[in-house]
Amino acid sequence: MAALVAGIVAVYGAVNGAMFWVASRHPTALVGEDYYAESRRYDAVQSARGATLAAGWRVEAQAPRAGEIALRILDRGGRPASGFAGQALAWRPNDPALDQALAWREDAAQPGLYHAAFARPAAGQWVLRLALRRGGERLDQELRATLP
Repeated sequence: MAALVAGIVAVYGAVNGAMFWVASRHPTALVGEDYYAESRRYDAVQSARGATLAAGWRVEAQAPRAGEIALRILDRGGRPASGFAGQALAWRPNDPALDQALAWREDAAQPGLYHAAFARPAAGQWVLRLALRRGGERLDQELRATLP
């Protein structure tokens, strides 16, 4: 009977040790170091998103191929919006080592369609922070996309 109890305690300890080891090897960005700054950034993102929605811009993200992301930008009337330039930060909440900036290029054959390739692609959900400009117009939005 004592051997059974000792065995159960040993298995319990080994499983918890393995979970601790896995958790400590994969740090995440789910918890920030400066909560106040994070909340201020969130407020700024929401304010910029509200301004983008008020302007009537609609952004749709899709992943046509592994390691690539495409954005379709439409104006208030649903027409493709051409001529935007800028950057997007792509980050993975569960693996900050994959965070990266994306360089966008507009598809010459399809106005309003923008492509970017990931330097370090990984399947799963990504958060994209867009900061695009066209003349004096701004398109700031945060959206999620899933890479295959």
